[in-house]
Amino acid sequence: MVLFAIAIVTVACIEACSKNQRTMEIMQTNGQEDDSDFNCQQTDNILFYNNYEVSKEGIPGGFIYKIIYMPLWRRHCDCTCGLGICHLYVFKHKFFKSNRDQCPSRYIEYAIAIDTTAKGVHSSNFTLLLASDVSSLSFEDLYLYVDEDLYGFEEESDDMIFVPSGIYEYDGTLGEYGGYVIPYSYTFSSQH
Repeated sequence: MVLFAIAIVTVACIEACSKNQRTMEIMQTNGQEDDSDFNCQQTDNILFYNNYEVSKEGIPGGFIYKIIYMPLWRRHCDCTCGLGICHLYVFKHKFFKSNRDQCPSRYIEYAIAIDTTAKGVHSSNFTLLLASDVSSLSFEDLYLYVDEDLYGFEEESDDMIFVPSGIYEYDGTLGEYGGYVIPYSYTFSSQH
């Protein structure tokens, strides 16, 4: 499990380095890109907050924490630009060694609580909060895309998280800079 977590962090670092290389290439060509990349370039510097505050509202009995790790790039753009959710990874809270002082990022960790007294599917929402001022961007530039249905699985169990494909609208009333409300369902197995 530790090796799996290290592999995820390594992939995130490689993705960040390739994004930085792409940014340098654009800067060297004085930003001359075709129009298809225009929206991606406008939103590439938007950052998100990690969320470690877990709501136990509506959970009457016991619960366990899970950490959902999400790269927030568009899958359609090879997870290198645009606003979206690229992948989902599920970790047991006790095994996921996170740096809780981590700076805002496009690779975020989101904590959820799962009711252990009720097996089956639990539905709720992620509230993804922006850590960047986006007041200069248009409403259309701020759509967050889930280009296809996403599934994330926890290693060593049958637990699964699902986020439906769709275009999610920016909500300026959330947090300091606004954010997004993204529905998800979590299938909790009996292997805990």
